[in-house]
Amino acid sequence: MAQQRFFDHWFGLLQEPALQRQCSAAFMAGLITLLPLILRVDLYFDDLERAMDGRLSWVHVGRPGADILVEWLNFARPATAVSPLYTLLTIAVLSDVGVVCAGAYGVRSPLWTALASLPLMAQPYALQALSYGFDSLFMAVSLACAVTAVLLVNLNCNWRVVGGAWILQL
Repeated sequence: MAQQRFFDHWFGLLQEPALQRQCSAAFMAGLITLLPLILRVDLYFDDLERAMDGRLSWVHVGRPGADILVEWLNFARPATAVSPLYTLLTIAVLSDVGVVCAGAYGVRSPLWTALASLPLMAQPYALQALSYGFDSLFMAVSLACAVTAVLLVNLNCNWRVVGGAWILQL
């Protein structure tokens, strides 16, 4: 019963019109800013190998979650190069992280939320991460987990929350 209330609470938040406007504004700002990158993404050496062979091989470098996520997005193996899809999903994830951060600081304006989320996407390190055809989504998910962990620790200093945040950091 408590689990049902938890999900009802979060799904109710997702249907809130003000939050939807914030998410849309942040996504559109990221989309407009990163449009040149979306239109012209050349594959890096390891991306070319994955596109040709279809092997996932992230487990060998200590990233088993990346293998699981690619298998889920591609509906199984082999890995296929669906070039703008991962970048668009990355923009969506980073936009949501920006909305969550703006909400944590009390920002409710869609304009300011969009402007606050741009440093997550339009800074040199993020542009480097977004340039990878396959890896951009995983880098965005790892950033989202790190921000979630920080917000959980700052909002509630309960040992269970801190433990959950620590697990998210892994």
